[in-house]
Amino acid sequence: KPKVVAHVLGFELAAYGNFKEEAVAVDIAEGRPVIIGIDYKEGQSSAISSADHFVVAVNYDATSRVFTFADPNGGRFIKFDMMHPVYDDRPAILSEMRRFRPVPN
Repeated sequence: KPKVVAHVLGFELAAYGNFKEEAVAVDIAEGRPVIIGIDYKEGQSSAISSADHFVVAVNYDATSRVFTFADPNGGRFIKFDMMHPVYDDRPAILSEMRRFRPVPN
């Protein structure tokens, strides 16, 4: 059985659903990766997701409500301000999340 990258890194999928800022903040603080779906293109979606693009949340500043995302689009880190949500110079919604937990030994 092939392993997904998360499993190779010692994690398994724990939850999938709509984006929840507080849940993602807790996971980041506890060192667990969270994959976030960003919806920013008018009218576009796929059969498996409403998101147009995916990033990995790596940091969160609760005071400013700003996330840092690792973005595979160019291998860059981007800031995402929850008070002024923009991605690729367009208004954006964090539409979904995939939360992980360590694989039990």
